[in-house]
Amino acid sequence: MIIDELKTFKRVIKIVSCFDSVQIKNEYERLDLFVNNAGILMTNFITEDEPQNMRKLFEVNVIASCICIKEAVNLMKDSTGKGHVIVMNSILGHRIPDLPKNLRPSFGLYPASTHALTAICQ
Repeated sequence: MIIDELKTFKRVIKIVSCFDSVQIKNEYERLDLFVNNAGILMTNFITEDEPQNMRKLFEVNVIASCICIKEAVNLMKDSTGKGHVIVMNSILGHRIPDLPKNLRPSFGLYPASTHALTAICQ
């Protein structure tokens, strides 16, 4: 029993590491659970950051997550018509800690990107 669970766990790890809905459908026929934990942190101040860094942050934290969620939901609909999507996100998507200015780190645009994902999921 434990060996079967371990094989299943290894298949899940393989799926998560590179989401390809066609490959998943061909190899496993269905998807029951999708966990999104993609994200990068860039802490530059907006006034000091480059536009390409800002784009990269939103492309990974928001756009890529949305694309994977879309593909996962479509695969679930096509196979069993049901499934679960879990989106892991930062607390900074809900609130930014109120710290004294001398202790406050620069979160840059990171909270905005995590808030966008929070809003999309709600």
